[in-house]
Amino acid sequence: MSKPSLKAKIIYAMITAALFLANAFLCKEPVFLLAGCIAAMLSAFGLFGLQELAETPVTKESSSALNLSATLSLFLLSITGSVIFMSLDDLFKSTLSPSKTALLLVIAFVTSGAVVVFYGTLYDSQGFSTSVIPAIAFQLSGCFFIFVSYHFVPILLSLFLILAGQISAVSVIGSLLNNYTPPHNRFRFAFLRVLAVTIAPVAAFFLLKIALFSGRNAFLFATILDVAVYVSLTAVYIVIRNSHFNLYTESGEHLEPKILREFVNPSEGPVTWTEYPRPQMKRKNWMNLNGVWKLNGNTVYVPFPPQASLSFHKGPLNNVLFYSTEFHVPSEWNDQRILLHFGAVDQMCEVYVNNRHVGTHEGGYLPFTFDITDAVNTIFDNTIEVRAFDLISKKYPYGKQRIPRGGMWYTSVSGIWQTVWLEPVPKDHIRRIKITPDLTGIHLKIVIDGVPDCIGKFSIDIRLPGGKVWHKESTDTRQYINLEEAYRSVGLSEPLRYWTPESPYLYVMKIRYESDEIETYFALRTVELKEINGIPRITLNRKPIYLHGVLDQGYYPDGIFTPATAREYAKDIMRMKELGFNCLRKHIKIEPEIFYYYCDTLGMLVLQDMVNNGRYSFLRDTIMPNITTKHKSDVGRCHSKKRKEFFINHSLDTLRHLHNHPSIIAYTIFNEGWGQFDSDEVFEILKAKDGTRLYDSTSGWFVQKKSDFDSRHQYFNNVLFTPGIRPLLVSECGGFSYMIPEHYFSKYNHFSYGISRSSAELTALVRKMYDEMLFPIIEKGGCGCIYTQLSDIEDETNGLYTYDRKICKVDKDEMLKIREEIDKRLNEAVT
Repeated sequence: MSKPSLKAKIIYAMITAALFLANAFLCKEPVFLLAGCIAAMLSAFGLFGLQELAETPVTKESSSALNLSATLSLFLLSITGSVIFMSLDDLFKSTLSPSKTALLLVIAFVTSGAVVVFYGTLYDSQGFSTSVIPAIAFQLSGCFFIFVSYHFVPILLSLFLILAGQISAVSVIGSLLNNYTPPHNRFRFAFLRVLAVTIAPVAAFFLLKIALFSGRNAFLFATILDVAVYVSLTAVYIVIRNSHFNLYTESGEHLEPKILREFVNPSEGPVTWTEYPRPQMKRKNWMNLNGVWKLNGNTVYVPFPPQASLSFHKGPLNNVLFYSTEFHVPSEWNDQRILLHFGAVDQMCEVYVNNRHVGTHEGGYLPFTFDITDAVNTIFDNTIEVRAFDLISKKYPYGKQRIPRGGMWYTSVSGIWQTVWLEPVPKDHIRRIKITPDLTGIHLKIVIDGVPDCIGKFSIDIRLPGGKVWHKESTDTRQYINLEEAYRSVGLSEPLRYWTPESPYLYVMKIRYESDEIETYFALRTVELKEINGIPRITLNRKPIYLHGVLDQGYYPDGIFTPATAREYAKDIMRMKELGFNCLRKHIKIEPEIFYYYCDTLGMLVLQDMVNNGRYSFLRDTIMPNITTKHKSDVGRCHSKKRKEFFINHSLDTLRHLHNHPSIIAYTIFNEGWGQFDSDEVFEILKAKDGTRLYDSTSGWFVQKKSDFDSRHQYFNNVLFTPGIRPLLVSECGGFSYMIPEHYFSKYNHFSYGISRSSAELTALVRKMYDEMLFPIIEKGGCGCIYTQLSDIEDETNGLYTYDRKICKVDKDEMLKIREEIDKRLNEAVT
């Protein structure tokens, strides 16, 4: 795809300006002509910035609804401009002096042209609907002000709004038509576009001047036309929002026919997500309830959310979802307590077994369990009913979900999206374990369900290197196990093995309490902040480490929140390790526990985000901190007691749930001001709960006093930061787009922070970013960076891999060279 030439830009400028210059000539005002030329050139060159960035390789037939609606909108806008200029001609002659008219026109044209230059960036970063709707609103408000008052200041404001809205809307719609029209149809629609903005307005000017309106009535008529534009643009927006290609990962392609067979014969059991769902507390006996369920009278495949193609749910969805399935209790479970586990249900749910209410749960990202023993029938089949309620309430964590999706917001999910399973346990059984490691051993805490003060005897077996087993019996539910002593007791002379990304060694441990037995694992590792040569550094096992990371949002085209198989997590981890990365920032989502198990076993550091709640404001949380200040107090910003309490409790539950995973070294509390409140207070609460991890209190901006990181976000251009008293983490950067035909999701709307047209160009942009922004600050305290992002996601086309994970978009060898340079510079800085 070639870059627009200077000649093309000039032609585009002429087309964009034709309406305004034609009417200016009719008004016979030389200053009007000069100001119009300046404004047209400003707007054209500014908007050609957006045209270069937004231009898309069109590989399939564009929607006729989009093209026809956009062309109609352009035509109506042009007529609107003609009507407005006709009325302005009368207004200037009857109300203002020639000198005031000239001054007004110069100011309005030049300032509105500058606004249109800004629109190039807005359109590129936020998409068509976000940029064109305000443009029409500008024009409508301008018409309203002139309709109300004929004084100089209101007229100046009105003219500015009208011109800014008119030029912006015409240019954005024109770019849309050009970008998303297949090559063989481009000439036809280009002709219609030229017709709409040149011949039609001039002809309409004379017809309307002679036959229809003047003065205030003209502005009323223009308002009516603008409303018609809104109606036609609605069709454009619907097409842009809903039109996408159906993508599948390779795992999804292989799984699809297997799921279809299971719909025919569900007795065969689930064909995917059959792994034991809780690797940190594994028992031998359990029952997987994934598979074909009923949802609102139709079938659905659990654990995929009903919005996902792999769920095969065909019915309509609303805020309430009624799930049901049946199960039979094996006879050998008769003397056991029966636990019903849910990996996650979004957003709230009530659970019934055989029409008996067994529990409720709030929050869509964490697991929960009900003891259903008293509700179960051990002879006949049993029915489970789950009533899920998904309002995407801002009081609860909701992540990147939105209805409708678009830009950096993704398809929402509802109901069950993780494994559902049954487990028999003794009356007195191990309910929870807590493992806190250091570099010589572990602090172990065991919680027994049904026994407040345990008086029974534990048996602990740890498998050591070489296959030797260390055995201990104890009645103490809290104890420290010294691995050095364990090595000596079995005659093992080798050094202790620490967990690192390069050598992620895990010790397997079995714990028995009376008739209950679980298998778990742990690692020896520490994460700390230390000052080395006067510079604050992050250390892993007391050695400096650079967090060379990538943003991982955990979305998949065929399963949305839930990949086709659990092994897809392992594949993603290995894809990133092959590119030299050692860290994933799990962005505003908590995954099934098996994801963290793969990070533990494969050696991938995890910076885990808390899942936000609270309302996001594009103006307050994104625009203002980037054009004014990134320093703003967050004390008392949360006015909802329920939201504040739920966020803090959910964060504490997240720490408790993920505590035993050695791969997790840090947590992000708030991201880019989104739902942020009292971050210093929240930092203290979480740090007191788990002081073995680091905390990024405010990722991006609105930094307060307490955090383990100096956390910055930087897109669009490379900035050389100056590290301070905390380790500097560039916690988001990059985000460059490279779109590969047949492998991107959204047909029309695409979101990124920069464009490239080949793998080589994308790799060069990444390399340039490291050379200019990241390498130079390692010596001074740069502790890591998080590149945006692992894969494309829906409208976002800025992944290192395509959304279907089938193509790596960067040069792997060059990415490994970046990692080598990082290691080299870090070693030089700390020696």
